[in-house]
Amino acid sequence: MNKLSMGVFRCSSVSEILKYIRAITSHRAPIKYGVEKVEGKSYDRLRREANQKAIDLLNSLVDGATLTDEQRQILAGYTGEGGIGGSVSEYYTPKPIAEGVWEIMKLYGADVGNTLEPSAGTGVFNETKPVGTVMTATEISSVSGRINQLLHPEDSVQISPFEQLAISTPNDSFDHVVGNVPFGGRDNTRNIDKPYAEETDMGSYFMLRMLDKIKPGGFMCVIVPPSIVSGSNMKRLRLRLSRKAEFLGAHRLPTGTFDANGTSTVVDVVLMRKHPAEMAEKIPLVDESTLE
Repeated sequence: MNKLSMGVFRCSSVSEILKYIRAITSHRAPIKYGVEKVEGKSYDRLRREANQKAIDLLNSLVDGATLTDEQRQILAGYTGEGGIGGSVSEYYTPKPIAEGVWEIMKLYGADVGNTLEPSAGTGVFNETKPVGTVMTATEISSVSGRINQLLHPEDSVQISPFEQLAISTPNDSFDHVVGNVPFGGRDNTRNIDKPYAEETDMGSYFMLRMLDKIKPGGFMCVIVPPSIVSGSNMKRLRLRLSRKAEFLGAHRLPTGTFDANGTSTVVDVVLMRKHPAEMAEKIPLVDESTLE
């Protein structure tokens, strides 16, 4: 079965089929995400100027507008406010890293179907997705979310907390999931998703809920803080994750990978595969020591 047939077969409605066809027939000029450094100029200042230029353009556009290549490039220059006085969660993924995540997914045949991205920013994973993939994405920032909608009209991009999608979408809905897991505390959105209201850590919530939402056998390839993989304080989370999915591996990215996006933080890329349905039924009977 070729990828076109596989993709159509995975669609559950006519609207999904139409989105899938638009995705695989969409041909656009490639765009660069972020801002290039200029010798002798403050990089933070360049980011602020590019952000303002993108916001000014965004405010002049109507929803669903057809963009010129120049307009697309201006919007893709928006990098959020992480590192320049804004939200600590607005550290967007460099394009080469997103491309690398998709390369990993391709190795496992996970490059077709409807893929979830629950913290999508301006859409770097949407932009780099393989032919044969459509995406369902959420983004809490109205600026970033609207930019993503305009840049990727073939995908379903919702401007809302991930929690809103989590409660409105059945578990086992998506083929796979990718993304850059946000970190920090959950304050304003905890009570939206009642079954997980006691989960205070944002990264833990995202990983657990992302696995809930993909189909049995689906893959999750995400960027996470190193503590998720090896931190003693995250041992309980790793146990909970192991009840939902098989850990296939992790790779630590070099220090400085996110420097251009406003942070020197070290991150890992983690790959997991959700347990098949028959195994998931047996997992609750397994002793915890077996899963550690």
